[in-house]
Amino acid sequence: MPQNKLQTRAKLAYEIGTRLQDMGDALLYSGTTDNASNVVLALNRLLNDNWQNEDEEDFDDIEESGFCCQDHTLNLAIRMAFSEVEDVMNDIFLVRSLVIAVKASTLRQDHLRVIQTHLGLKKLIAIRDVPTRWNSIFFMLSRFMEVTI
Repeated sequence: MPQNKLQTRAKLAYEIGTRLQDMGDALLYSGTTDNASNVVLALNRLLNDNWQNEDEEDFDDIEESGFCCQDHTLNLAIRMAFSEVEDVMNDIFLVRSLVIAVKASTLRQDHLRVIQTHLGLKKLIAIRDVPTRWNSIFFMLSRFMEVTI
């Protein structure tokens, strides 16, 4: 699908509905989103069988359903909880800073590999967390523990 056709909830709903219609008897029972409001509303419009119109009107009377990705929502909740605990945020900030410093320098990466070889450890690279990727803080901290033990 061309990018310019996916900008609004109505156009997104129309494009998905058209593709489903092209498949014949394909039915949409559910969908999962990244909590982006245009995608959630587009799926609601599809399920309410109101996708044929590409206009942005007629969205006020659509009943909303729960289509948000549970993992993504959980990740947002955990990040919010972390932000409330200063010690946890300080630890995450420290690990993130070290990871960024190592990944920014090939010399530091080479030095890490030399140390890992000397200690007989697996040659692992640091993993940086990414706000849009659920559980990336967990992966970053887990890898940090593997690399430093």
